[in-house]
Amino acid sequence: RYKNIKMETKEKYLEQAEIKVKNLLSYLYEEESDTLKEISKIRETLNLRINELEKSYSEIIKQRKELQAKFGHLKKAGEDQWMKSKENFELMLQYVEGDKESFIQKAEDLINDIGSKIKELEEKAVDAASDVKVDFEKKIEILKVSRKELQLKVDKIKEDTSDRWKEIKHWFIEKSRSVKEYITSIRQN
Repeated sequence: RYKNIKMETKEKYLEQAEIKVKNLLSYLYEEESDTLKEISKIRETLNLRINELEKSYSEIIKQRKELQAKFGHLKKAGEDQWMKSKENFELMLQYVEGDKESFIQKAEDLINDIGSKIKELEEKAVDAASDVKVDFEKKIEILKVSRKELQLKVDKIKEDTSDRWKEIKHWFIEKSRSVKEYITSIRQN
């Protein structure tokens, strides 16, 4: 009789456990399906972005090689070839430097990106311990100053009607490179 009670209890337990297992399996299959869909969607987006970056990378390499070649020809050009080499070199410079409007757009995108990084840091600073908060605030201030400097240069380029914008562009590129390196160093800490 004791054995029958045990078996009855085991059967009831298994019955209830089976219901729980089926419910959990249903939930897990649904989660698995949703996760695979999300992975697929993100993979597709990343693949598109990777393709865009690879095309951009190829174009940059092509421009770099052409610029180096044109500059090499310019340095080696004799008197009879000087003017033709100079014209070719200047055309190449214009091509690589791009036009003013596209530079302004890229510059403003970068400035907006820096603004996003500042907001990110400000959000982290809110929840940070007091000693870390002070460090975040210093880094945020440095980024704000750099962002303002970059914005002032872009505003100057917008107002300038001469070709001086190309000189400012070179300063902007150097400054933005150092800001990007600074942001990377913050992320690594």
